[in-house]
Amino acid sequence: MKKRTSLLCMFVALALATLLGASACASQPGASGGGERAEQQTEVVDRVSQEESADNDDNTQGEAPEAQGEKDEPASEDTEKGPEASENSPAADSQQSGANDSANPPEARIELAGESVAPLACGSTWTFMQDGELMTVTTDAPHPVQYAAEGMPAVRLEGPETVTVSFDAPAANVSVERWSEADIAAAAALSGSPHSVDAAGVASRQVDATVADGAVSFEAKPGFRYALSVAFVAGEATYAFTVPSV
Repeated sequence: MKKRTSLLCMFVALALATLLGASACASQPGASGGGERAEQQTEVVDRVSQEESADNDDNTQGEAPEAQGEKDEPASEDTEKGPEASENSPAADSQQSGANDSANPPEARIELAGESVAPLACGSTWTFMQDGELMTVTTDAPHPVQYAAEGMPAVRLEGPETVTVSFDAPAANVSVERWSEADIAAAAALSGSPHSVDAAGVASRQVDATVADGAVSFEAKPGFRYALSVAFVAGEATYAFTVPSV
């Protein structure tokens, strides 16, 4: 009975040892295979990470020009706004309303045979811009025949000749009138002084004139006084000169 028990115990021990050995052998390849699979998974993860990083770099480079373009858009909008601001400036309003930056009417000049004569500026009505507001000033002056011939600007001619009067600003329209210096002198003697002459009592005559390139041209003769009533964009002014008798 004891032998059977001993043999049985030995058999059981031998079986357990065999089973344990087989389990150990089976567990060793499994561990090795698991390590290899872990290394392979690590390599795959590293490769995927590298590819994602490369894709992110490409996307960043592709988006850079678009971002730069978006930054440039406000500058283009400011450029477009520039003309609008300039259209709303006082200078633009002045041009649209016919106003002038100068508070004085244009100066006149006669260039003839190397001689330059500035006609006398008489009355005027002139509109200009001051401190952002439109101002209109009317200047009263004696009638062109109410000046002494001695102080009148003179253009000396040998006979009938075309004269051209230019201005600092272009003339839009003109009316030219003339009086005989002999008639003016007679009226002054009758009234006691040139300033007391009755302008309506001195005979006058309209003179044909043309406006070209902002200048006025007409025929003048010795012995007459001339007055030009000139219309400009910003107002009107009267200029006078005399052509002494030869």
